[in-house]
Amino acid sequence: MANGIPSEIASRARKNTWFIRSSVVKKASPNPNEMPTSSLADFIVALDHVPGIANANALKTNALDTLRTRLVYEGTRLDLADQDKAAWWLMSSGDESAIKAVIATLGRPGWNDDSARMMVGVAMRQERGHWDTTTANAWGTIAARKFAGLYPASAIMGTTNLAFGNQNISKAWPLAADRRAAHLPLARSGPLMMTQTGGSGPWATVQVSAAVPLKQPLFAGYKMTRKVEAVSQRVAGRYTRGDVLKVTITVDASAERNWVVISDPIPAGATIIGDMANQSQLLQSGTSDGETSYVERARDAWRGYFGWMSAGSHTVSYTMRLNGAGTFSLPATRVEAMYSPSINAQVPNAPVTIVMK
Repeated sequence: MANGIPSEIASRARKNTWFIRSSVVKKASPNPNEMPTSSLADFIVALDHVPGIANANALKTNALDTLRTRLVYEGTRLDLADQDKAAWWLMSSGDESAIKAVIATLGRPGWNDDSARMMVGVAMRQERGHWDTTTANAWGTIAARKFAGLYPASAIMGTTNLAFGNQNISKAWPLAADRRAAHLPLARSGPLMMTQTGGSGPWATVQVSAAVPLKQPLFAGYKMTRKVEAVSQRVAGRYTRGDVLKVTITVDASAERNWVVISDPIPAGATIIGDMANQSQLLQSGTSDGETSYVERARDAWRGYFGWMSAGSHTVSYTMRLNGAGTFSLPATRVEAMYSPSINAQVPNAPVTIVMK
């Protein structure tokens, strides 16, 4: 047993799929653009092994080019542009399709630079230590074994040198897992230099964190817009205590993902209409929770949770009443994939000034 998957299950999955690959390729020449990614990966591997296929190299090149266009990287997670087309009634899933794409490209010329990124990307798709289906976990075991065979950790040797400004760090391999990360303070601007001496070095993932004010929209996997309109306003062009505003947020998702949250801050003292009984239905007209699974109307923000957010455009809206006077600084409006927080979008909010009357 490896990674919780019995080896006989993984072996059976591999043998059954090989039979399907051989039958499909011998009897037809499918169009890669019309194939779901799971079948496309099977098709690529079958072309490597089934003899007597006319123009096999051209078909393989076309299929690999098509596969590359479907890979969506946001942060360290790997998504697929067509994962919503996985045939669930055939026990197929987005996780299985992504893992098969890894298996089909591991060790293939022109894909070495993608191998580690793809393997980490499918690992990030796990929830609570496993992928979404039994077959996906079986294929994941095969992918992990193949990756470990092609890129064993013991092959990393020599010394990795990192330099940023006047700071230098050296890592001599092999190293224990808890000693492989390096941290460099952002004391100044400039390039990060990484060099390797005396052997084959590791892949590196670089992440930058800085506590700086957000001055323009930040899009990393999502795009978002926020619009504020007056529903009831005492003085046009000025926010007054008692005014009612409608906030509309539109999110464009590059790929489908589960459990996504939109968080929009409100000024201190404001009340989100709809969280109490007997509030005016007129003031709530035109508002929409969209496809949310749950809405939280808190004292500091409106939050909408999507159990499933498909690729494409999604719009939510709510209304709030301004109850306090003063100038209020608001954090950014944010949308985030809860299991992959590096996939997000943020839109800064200007300070809000509310007068008594």
